[in-house]
Order: sequence, then C-alpha cells, then structure tokens
Amino acid sequence: MKSVVLVVRVLALGWLLGSLSVLAQEIRQPVERNGRVKVLCRVGEVTVTGGDEAVLTVTTDGNPSMVKVKQLADGSYGISVDPPEMPHRLRISVPREALLQEVRTRSANVTVRAVAAADVTTVSGGVLVEQVPGPVNVATTSGRVRLAEVGTVRLRTVSGDAQVQAVTGSVAVSAVSGELEVSDIGGDLTAQLVSGNASIRCSRGRVEVMTVSGDVRLSRLENEVAVETTSGNVFFVGALTPVKRCTINAFSGDIKLAVPETCGFETRFKSFSGTLKSDFPVDGVNTQASVPDKGASLPGPGASPPPPPPPHGRFVVWRHGDGAAKVLLSTFSGTVSLVRADTESEPPCRRP
Repeated sequence: MKSVVLVVRVLALGWLLGSLSVLAQEIRQPVERNGRVKVLCRVGEVTVTGGDEAVLTVTTDGNPSMVKVKQLADGSYGISVDPPEMPHRLRISVPREALLQEVRTRSANVTVRAVAAADVTTVSGGVLVEQVPGPVNVATTSGRVRLAEVGTVRLRTVSGDAQVQAVTGSVAVSAVSGELEVSDIGGDLTAQLVSGNASIRCSRGRVEVMTVSGDVRLSRLENEVAVETTSGNVFFVGALTPVKRCTINAFSGDIKLAVPETCGFETRFKSFSGTLKSDFPVDGVNTQASVPDKGASLPGPGASPPPPPPPHGRFVVWRHGDGAAKVLLSTFSGTVSLVRADTESEPPCRRP
C-alpha cells in the first residue's frame, strides 16, 4: 500500500513539474519592426506591449499548444486561441514600431502599451490603451475604456464608460448611454451622444457635441464650440475665446455659462418661451430676469406698453466689454443663465 502511495506522489510531482515547464514556455516569431499584428482571444485577458526587439513573443498561463501564431495571407501576423472559447491570459510583446492592426475579444480585457497604432474591438471587456503615438480605434458594447497619451482617437461604445486624456490629435466619439470624460486634447473633438453625460475640458481644437438627453459640461476650451441638445443641460465654465464662436442650442434643457468679469463677449439670445438670467448688464441693466416670460402681467394704466416680441419668439442682443467673443444661445423652453465666475479655481490644463 505504501508503495502505491509513493508511486502516486511521484506521478503527481512529475505532473506538477511538467506543468510548470509548460507555463514557462514562450512562442517566439521574428517579425518586421513595422509589422502588422492581429489577435483573437474571446475570453481571458490580453496584454500587448511594444519593445526594442524585432520579435513577436507570446506567453500564456494556459496550454501553449492552444495558442496559434502564423503569418496570414495579407502579410500580417495572427495570434489566436483554438478552441476560441478556452480562456487564456496572453502576454504579447511586439516591436514598438508595430501596428496592432486588430485585437478582437468578447469578454477578455485588453491592455495595449507603447506600439505605433492600435485597433481594439470587444463586447464587454475593458480596454486600456496608453503611450500609442498613432491612431487608436476602439469599439465596444459595454466595456469600460481608458485612453491616454495617444495620437488620435475614434471611439464607438453603446453603454461603456470612457475616459480619454492627453491626445495630440483629433477625437471622435459615438456613444449611447455611457459616461464620457475627455481632457487635454490637441485637435478637434466631435461627440455624438444619446443619453450619456459628457465632461470635456482643455481642448485646443474645435469642440462639437450633439446629444439627446445627456448633460454636457465644458471648461477651459480654446477654440470654437458648438453644442446641440434636446433635453440635456449644458454648463460652460471658463473664458470665452475671442473671435471664435460659441453656439449652444437646447430645446428644453437649461444652459449656464460661468465666465470671468474680464471676458468681453457679444451674446445673441433667442427663445420661444424660455428665460434669460444674467449677472452681466443687458441693455445697461443688471437683472436676474432680463427677458420676461410671455405670460407676464400687462403694465398698469398710463404705463408705456412693452415692444411687441419678434414673430418667431424673443431675440436679444447685447455686448459686454469689447464684445470680442461671439456667443449664440437658443432654447425653446429652457433657462439660459450667464453668471460671473472665478475660473482660476478650475484645474490647469495638461498639454498633450
């Protein structure tokens, strides 16, 4: 009996040592420094890192025999798991000049660092991409996305939250209900949202946001601004940029601008039944209800009647300071507020 137990223990030890040797194995494939790489791993975790060596290296905590590395017909290098439903944790090293042409997962989390460009598609897996000087394209259904220190961004998400920061070029975002945070953008930004909220700060290029019901917060923007919303609220804080135009249109949402006293602007306000409130003089008068509601009571006997409203609603134009910044605010039934604010309390921008 003792001999049987001893044999079992020896076999178990041999199996364990064999497993450790398997886990330590690597798959190595020489590649061109600017080679293209495609990765397919549906379940598990994928990490791709750029390095100095002109070699594609794959390590895994699963069975290496299930990981396939081969050169495809289009000249790119493909990495896949067979069977595809088997979870694997892949650690992939490529030359830093390589183009990560495609990383496709279902629920596997994806991390990409220090490669030339990256294209990632996932359903529910999280995505982290950083230190990629070229274009970054990400598409996800519900995965959380974080992009930092990249060249340009094209992001499509349904319900995943997204954080984008330190982008040297342009940013284009399409989202349904995810929360969006964008900061420190060197180029133009375009965001198309449905019900997700958006916070955008420190952009040097033009900012254009279109949303249905999500709220939009804007701060420290240096160029032209255009916002269209149906029922979402819009909050702008910071100095208005001279010469450039700030246009905000809201159907039933409220609009609030918090700007410093030293900022010169010319404002055009148009509304059907909305209200205008301003800390700045409108036609030389400080007021918190500069434009009365249409349902206001009629003047008393002997008083001069107010001028008739324009045929398509109320329209007010006024200047503050030198009027250098052009501001166009329109709403059907919302409230527009202009307030004095100390914008120095806003955190400083980080140049991408």
